[in-house]
Amino acid sequence: MTRAFIAWQGPSPVTGDAMVLILTGLSSNAKTGPMYQAWLLLRDMTPFDGLKTGADRALCGDCVHRSGETRTCYVSMFNGPIGIYRKFLLGFYPKLEPAAGAAALKDQAVRITAYGDPAFVPFEIWEQLLAQASGWVGYTHQWETCDQRFRSLLMASCETEREVDRAHAAGWRTFRARPSTAPLRADEFACPASDEGGHRATCLDCQLCRGTSSPAKSVSILLHGKAAANKNLRGRYDGLRRDILDRGYGEMALSESERSRAFLALRQYYRRRDQPVIVRSKRIDAGQYRFWLEAQS
Repeated sequence: MTRAFIAWQGPSPVTGDAMVLILTGLSSNAKTGPMYQAWLLLRDMTPFDGLKTGADRALCGDCVHRSGETRTCYVSMFNGPIGIYRKFLLGFYPKLEPAAGAAALKDQAVRITAYGDPAFVPFEIWEQLLAQASGWVGYTHQWETCDQRFRSLLMASCETEREVDRAHAAGWRTFRARPSTAPLRADEFACPASDEGGHRATCLDCQLCRGTSSPAKSVSILLHGKAAANKNLRGRYDGLRRDILDRGYGEMALSESERSRAFLALRQYYRRRDQPVIVRSKRIDAGQYRFWLEAQS
């Protein structure tokens, strides 16, 4: 059995940067159980450099949890991406065509993906790779803009009930990360692999997070890890938004990486509220940035 291999290489649909999809197995992750893990990495940059420069946008799009000073992504660079990338540079992983990759995954369950957004890999690649697999779990934050065929494979990752409603209307099942003050909806059940679910099952046992291929309700989990610690992530920009509302622009002292994070947080804020605006920013002094809005044409 091939335990690890390169399944695909291609450009990011967001930035055009070269990406590589690597499958490793079998995981010892206590939550997922022994599943193959898929990792989407930048081909020509280390995961750490991707975080520092914001180049991880190629892999994760505008996910609110990605790089920056207030990064809330649960993925630790040390627990997977760095080691896998080093082995990739050393030529450790063979390159398999999709048919051979599917044979390697025969009767195995797959987590798509442990890092990076799976919807940035062509749907046809996943369709071929999973053809003989026993099952999978997968999630995407790109559900509004990606190939809508992914509804059959992936859960729409959501943070608010408004997002859930919008995703359901578009035909997606959802996976909502919610704060401790938010109850489950009638159309959701608690992830059984979570603390609140009593760890009744692993992802391998459950496998209900596989889009519309499963007829189950949508899934929810309480915020945990970095996301729970930073659940007020966008609240740090409340003053900035008030200034934009009151006088048409707001200014803030930020590092370049913090500026990127503020920009993304503002864009997500208005996007979630269906406000048709474009966020703009520029440097006006050393470490000082101005933000304003423009109407979408």
